[in-house]
Amino acid sequence: MINNEIKINSLLGLLEVVKGISDLNYQIRVWIQGVGPECDDFDETVNNFVDFEECIKERYKEYEMTVKQRDIYIKFRDLFREFADDNDFVLDFDAEKWQIIMDLAKEVLKAFDDHPYVVEARKAGQLPWENRKDF
Repeated sequence: MINNEIKINSLLGLLEVVKGISDLNYQIRVWIQGVGPECDDFDETVNNFVDFEECIKERYKEYEMTVKQRDIYIKFRDLFREFADDNDFVLDFDAEKWQIIMDLAKEVLKAFDDHPYVVEARKAGQLPWENRKDF
């Protein structure tokens, strides 16, 4: 059994990674141009995603995910991991597949918008992707 603080931080951290994956402007500015206060790139994003995914694994009920949230997340996770294994983001990648992943990332964020951890963090003003103007 994982304590609530770890679950909340893991899920919100995962969603912050997903937000970066959903945002082409962020990717261009931070991953490619290296501009901004963030220190991030595609490889770091993949590593962060894998770390947070490791915490969540198959514990969807424990993380209070609805069936809809779980299903869209699994679809995104599988496609993103396949892409990360098969592509070098800057040098050679499948742009059409990346667009699908970005769109799916937006669907994940939308699906989790009413998740209890997200709702509470939003009330407390602690959603990183909503507090940063450059995201």
